[in-house]
Amino acid sequence: GLQRQRAQSFAQGEWLLWVDADEIVTQELAFSIQQAISEAAEQDVFQVKRLSYFFGRFIRHSGWYPDTVVRLYRRDKYQYDDALVHEKVLCPGANIKTLEGDLLHYTATDFRDYMTKSIRYADDWAEERLRRGKRATLSKAIIHSAAAFLRKYLIQKGFLDGRHGFLLAVTTSFYVFNKYT
Repeated sequence: GLQRQRAQSFAQGEWLLWVDADEIVTQELAFSIQQAISEAAEQDVFQVKRLSYFFGRFIRHSGWYPDTVVRLYRRDKYQYDDALVHEKVLCPGANIKTLEGDLLHYTATDFRDYMTKSIRYADDWAEERLRRGKRATLSKAIIHSAAAFLRKYLIQKGFLDGRHGFLLAVTTSFYVFNKYT
């Protein structure tokens, strides 16, 4: 969040579109962005639907799609929070609209890359909680980890993503366990 705030302080255009290094704007999304900017009201901000690629295929279930995130807004009206991980655009009172088209997200190049990123995110999450005076226990780690698997695989229909959905549920459970431990 702080890096995005710093970057925003250098931007000069009226609109900001945030695209990470592991993301690609589809043609449909690009057209939708151009149309949205030309027709936007003063309080409009726009979220995109991220379609994430996970070990050889795009994931359309498992709570991963549509993964909507605010990415297009007027530079002088809104900005990101200061979260270390999973930062969000602060846009109270805004009219949030969803753009057509997908933002393709290539989340990791391989299993090692994915797990390394997962451990780093877990560490950042734990550090942020510790700063707020929150503590975790081993029983919380076990309960939240099991619940994460059930939510990802059953409730969010990860089973419809086949073996990829199962692997995603397992790695999510492992991520949650790491956060709490």
